[in-house]
Amino acid sequence: MAKGRSLTQILMSTRKKSRVLDKEVSRLEGIEEEAKGLRGTKEIESKRLGEITEIIEGLRRTKEECKRKDYYEGKYAPSYRYVERIDGDDITPTKDFKPGMRYSCPECGSSVPVLRYYHQEYDSPEGDTWVTKALAICCDKIYEIKKIEDRN
Repeated sequence: MAKGRSLTQILMSTRKKSRVLDKEVSRLEGIEEEAKGLRGTKEIESKRLGEITEIIEGLRRTKEECKRKDYYEGKYAPSYRYVERIDGDDITPTKDFKPGMRYSCPECGSSVPVLRYYHQEYDSPEGDTWVTKALAICCDKIYEIKKIEDRN
């Protein structure tokens, strides 16, 4: 009589293989999630570096555009300047585009210049919204030190 496996043995063997396959699927799903996270991290880093580049270019652009007599600071595009001081609800820029106030980076402790972002974010006959922010850039991050919204 030929040796055969019983139905119970076949069922047990199939269950073992099924558990092995389930573990492998789970492991592959974990790898896939990790890869998505890395892609997301790279996208976030790319976006952050784009924002930093935009601020630096904005500072350069503001310095050039301020030379024009018809320049309306912050009206059509954000303007950037260095900050002289922050007093209550006022972020005062330097007039000469030279760094003034400094900020200590919470990550590395470096002392970096504070920048002022100024822009009309909403324009209507009923009233406008102007936003002023004090920002610092260090360790590939943008730190928002203070934000003021003025609605009139």
